[in-house]
Order: sequence, then C-alpha cells, then structure tokens
Amino acid sequence: MALPSRRTVLIALAIVLVTVPLWAPALDVTGQDYEYRAAPVTVEDNRIGVPELPVQLTGVETIDCFHEIRPSRRCVFEASLLDDGSVQATHPNIPSLSMDPSLSARERYVAFPSDGRVFERTTDWNASARAYVLELRRANASRVLADAAQRVGYYDRPLREAVATGSARASDPLPEPTLVSSNGRYYVVYTAGPRTFLPERPVTERVLSAGAVFGGVLILRRVWDGG
Repeated sequence: MALPSRRTVLIALAIVLVTVPLWAPALDVTGQDYEYRAAPVTVEDNRIGVPELPVQLTGVETIDCFHEIRPSRRCVFEASLLDDGSVQATHPNIPSLSMDPSLSARERYVAFPSDGRVFERTTDWNASARAYVLELRRANASRVLADAAQRVGYYDRPLREAVATGSARASDPLPEPTLVSSNGRYYVVYTAGPRTFLPERPVTERVLSAGAVFGGVLILRRVWDGG
C-alpha cells in the first residue's frame, strides 16, 4: 500500500487546522464538568438499602432523609415521630385563616439510612384545637420505590449512562440525588463532585484557535504556490 504524498499530508493537516473552531469546542477538554454516579437500591425485609456512599445525601427526590449521614433539623423532627406516634402543631398564621389550612410536603416519603424502613408523611387537621396532626405511617418499601422512581429513559444521556456503567460525565450537576428505575431495578444517581481536566481560559483558547486557522491557511498557500 503506497504512502500518501507529502502534498496530500500537508493538505490534510491544513484542513484540520483551518477547521479547529468547528471541532475543538466539541472535545470540551477545558473548564469544569461533573461526575454522576449510580448506586443500586435494594429491598429486603420491607426495608430499603443502598451501599455506603462517599458523599452525604441530604435526601433523594421524593424520599426525604434518605442516606443522610449527618442528621438535619428537619429529619431529627421526623425521627421523633417514630417514638411519639404523632404530634399536634400550631402555626402563627392559623388564627388568621378563615378555613381549615392545608399542609403539603415536598417529599411524600421519609426513610432513614441506618433503619431502612420507609414511612409516608400524613397530615390531619384538628378543628377543635386548630392544630395540625403530623404523623409518619409505615409504608411498603417496594411500593414506595415503584411510586417514587422515574424510568431512566425519561432523563438525559449522562444520567442514563451512569445507570448503565456506574458513572458518567456531565456538564451540569444534578439538582438533587435522583431515584430511577431500569429493567426492574432501582438506582440512586448523584453528583460525586466537580472535575477539572484543564482550566478554562477563553482568551487563550481564542488566540490558539486563530493561530491554528492562520497556520492552516499558510500551509495551503505553500502547497498551492509549490504546485
């Protein structure tokens, strides 16, 4: 097989240099990106569990207090309901309301990492006491996962790749750890942390890109002048 001529090699090199502004940004080798990781979520004896993770998860989308290493005030209060059964609570704004106030929670379920039991937040209204009745009720772990998890196909490629391979690179962090289902299994996908391959220097990158184009034009001119 004959090797390409010097002229052909120079033309190919010139084309690569001239088109640097087109293909170089797609490599995305500068600036900061993020690593997504996926950990399996299991159910055993009506309790959910995940392996020990290197980061703290203050909660998972739809399940609060899930795998929280350092207790938060909110989750300490929720844990107190396990012993007390329920608690009545008033609010300064209640006397000004003309009708029974509603109360909602962003995450419907609560689970504690060392325990694994899953609970549903419930709220009743005691009209005579004009107070909320807050309670945690034991829930079926498998049903909670089925209800709370979103199918992995709903999400963008980085999250799908993290579930398929264990980790993936993404340009933006996840707003919060996300519970997903894939082929009958459940995973929590979280942002492990930022990664920086090369620091982002826009001015330098533009100068180098312009220099590459200029160099490619010079090579093409030499090839053209040399016949």
